[in-house]
Amino acid sequence: MSYHVYSTEGVVLGSIPYGESNKVFFILTKKFGLVRAVAQSIRELKSKLRYSLQEGSVINVDLVHGKDIWRITNASEVASYQMVLREHGSYIVGRIFFLLKRLIHGEEPDVDLYEIIVSFLLIVSKNILTEKQHENVDILLHIQILSRLGYGSSENIIQYFAHAPLTIEIVDEITEHKTTLIKHIQETLQSTQM
Repeated sequence: MSYHVYSTEGVVLGSIPYGESNKVFFILTKKFGLVRAVAQSIRELKSKLRYSLQEGSVINVDLVHGKDIWRITNASEVASYQMVLREHGSYIVGRIFFLLKRLIHGEEPDVDLYEIIVSFLLIVSKNILTEKQHENVDILLHIQILSRLGYGSSENIIQYFAHAPLTIEIVDEITEHKTTLIKHIQETLQSTQM
């Protein structure tokens, strides 16, 4: 029996061990949204996939949809942000990836959300951010992700940041609206029982 192979670009959000040598990966894909996919024997030293499927990597991935779960048949790295993120942004990346894994249920493509995450990885990896800028990026990403997932607000300032491009200038603007934005994030997360 032959299976259809689906190819897409994705960001590896994390993984968990599955069985003796497998892992289940959480991949935010451009075409399918958040997928959970098994990589067979990835924890063995001879695995060819283990170097491509690192948290924070942007990858091209080939997937087969099995009975209950996706299976990864091939993956190649497009860009790796792992080393830079470890040095400059591991805390913020972990928070954002956790938020995505908790709030996205089911597979639904959202190219805009995907582009927000790729832009986020780029800005954190290409710029040496101050502690205040790290906090502001975290706030901005929470606002943008919550808005894309339907937890927006009609408040003008929330709308502005929900649709603003991810640039250093916008990140710096967050400071003067921090209290309002954090209040919105906290109320939204509380309403989702997160």
